[in-house]
Amino acid sequence: MRQHRAPLVAALAAHLARAPGRLHMPAHKGGRWVDDEFGRLFHEHAWELDLTELPGLDDLHWPTGPLREAQDLAREAFGAEETLFLVNGSTSGLLALILATCGPGDTLVLARNCHRAAFAGLVLSGASPAWIRVEVDVRLGIAVGVTPEALATVLEAHPEARAALVVSPTYQGFASDLTSLATVCHARGVPLLVDEAHGPHFSFHPALPLPALRAGADACVQSLHKAGGSLTGTALLHLQGKLLDRDRVRLMASLVQTTSPSFPLLASLDAARRRLATCGREDLDRTLALATITRRRLCELGYHCPGEEYTFPGVAGVDLTRLLVHVGDRGVTGYRAERHLRASGVQVEYSDPVNFLALASPGDDPAWLQSLLHGLCTLPPGTARPIDLGSLWTLPHVALSPAEAVRLPRKRIPLRRAPGQVAAELVCPYPPGVPVLVPGEVIPAELPSALEALAAVGGRFQGRDPVKEGLDVLALPPGA
Repeated sequence: MRQHRAPLVAALAAHLARAPGRLHMPAHKGGRWVDDEFGRLFHEHAWELDLTELPGLDDLHWPTGPLREAQDLAREAFGAEETLFLVNGSTSGLLALILATCGPGDTLVLARNCHRAAFAGLVLSGASPAWIRVEVDVRLGIAVGVTPEALATVLEAHPEARAALVVSPTYQGFASDLTSLATVCHARGVPLLVDEAHGPHFSFHPALPLPALRAGADACVQSLHKAGGSLTGTALLHLQGKLLDRDRVRLMASLVQTTSPSFPLLASLDAARRRLATCGREDLDRTLALATITRRRLCELGYHCPGEEYTFPGVAGVDLTRLLVHVGDRGVTGYRAERHLRASGVQVEYSDPVNFLALASPGDDPAWLQSLLHGLCTLPPGTARPIDLGSLWTLPHVALSPAEAVRLPRKRIPLRRAPGQVAAELVCPYPPGVPVLVPGEVIPAELPSALEALAAVGGRFQGRDPVKEGLDVLALPPGA
């Protein structure tokens, strides 16, 4: 009888039956913000649209027809010199860029708050990381940006670096000064690669931060589903300038993508581009107005919600469609606030020890944001004390490249015995999916306490819980 079960199908059905307000990804919000033609087509013919590479539909790995034209239209709309469609998410775009610029023994300069997809790129390429120190807002407990000075320091220490990779905007919506970062890189002949997964809408409204391409980046990856209206798992890879080998980028993009792409996914990229290019300003006007009203009400309720007034080293702008609500001052964890809001009828995007994040898009029902405000009005204060997670952003000594470390013999030991050992696994609180320990790094003395504190307030890890189950370290010291 077990084979009569379909637990994932049942879970989806149960979620839809609860119908919580969608203050989370994807930005289409259940098909409420979508290109009209594609919306009708997908609604009426979802199964029939699931097609393979038939004549007239084109080939993702060598487009010559409608897909090539769709990519060209996206290139024009986003201001790129070349744009590639991705159906394996921004992860595949980051992998393609790292593999195209770095090989075994090469150095990749990258911000410490890069997504775990960048770690995958290090493993597959064989490159070694040279980490850029990130600016951390201690009150919010999150990394918010990278300064040009920090980037310059790392590039000067590693003149052999093949590329630099930064995240802008962050998951929470903080954008770095990409113009200055590009200047620092280009003065040394190094391409600037930007993980712009959360900023595909920046090109379509002047109140949003400067897009990476306009700031001078050589390449950027955008998850169009996160804030642009396409289906989940779709993304764009934009290229410009002469510092990247375009043929190599195309080759690597082909290697890390499926040879059986979903045409509904590809078509949703084309449709989302059309909606943004033709209606984006108007759509985002509506979104920003709703987000502004909500942010004002949050502040009236006594909650800290960073907006255009926010200043911090490494931050050049804030995505005003993102509502990062700090609840730590109320003695409440973000995790508790998220649970309370879900019970109030609204699901937010993510939570952490002191904040939660709600995402506004043109697909929002204003009632969802009213439910958010009402839920916070009824959120009782707590007694949770702020925890210091600053040590999660330290820069450990790199003893081996990640590619070397993941292939060597390992052993599992209790977390408290791990300091001084060389990590053999990734430790990644999730969300937002930013590693705090990477294979090949010497484990800092303060890391166990920070991870224990994070787990104690409700933090979880993508993968094995190092606090409960221990940590994998190299069985032998490097060179043994």
